[in-house]
Amino acid sequence: MFLVVGLGNPGKKYQHNRHNAGFLFLDWISDRYNINFQKSENYLYSKTAIENSEFLFVKPYTYMNLSGVAVQSVMHYYKIPVENLMVIVDDIALPFGKIRIRAKGSSGGHNGLKSIESSIRSNEYKRIRIGVGYEEQIELADYVLSDFSQHEIAIMQKHIFPAIFECINIAFKEDIELAMSRFNGIIFTEDLSR
Repeated sequence: MFLVVGLGNPGKKYQHNRHNAGFLFLDWISDRYNINFQKSENYLYSKTAIENSEFLFVKPYTYMNLSGVAVQSVMHYYKIPVENLMVIVDDIALPFGKIRIRAKGSSGGHNGLKSIESSIRSNEYKRIRIGVGYEEQIELADYVLSDFSQHEIAIMQKHIFPAIFECINIAFKEDIELAMSRFNGIIFTEDLSR
């Protein structure tokens, strides 16, 4: 079973925040594959088979800075090895429209990843970073808690999220190096107003 964790903050006021890119990806999965999330102690989850693979999709409900508490709970309960973990997270260092997949690595200063690495005592898990850009004239905390525009959400739903799910499938079923070579460096943008 493959564990795919999307990071974000629970609650309606955070729903479309840039910091909630991981949650938004799982919302797209839910809509596309008609799956429902159930509530557990500190996370929402959906266990489902898609394209002959068993996935466990999880939204930690511990708030971003304690994401690791929920991830550790899930991994322990379902006995999921770290090599079967993929985390979907926002990244201010990447421009909007760009994604980056890695087999392992540092938190890059992201509090959600820091929490996961502290809780599971490893950074040897796969991750996909979703570029959200950063406007330096705005305080960082204010920026990541600001909403995506409707135009940006449309681009994510049409281009970025399908690419991420393809990326996940390739990384788990074939080879993460192949996923990296295929998707890292591409910028998904389109003028959807036409």
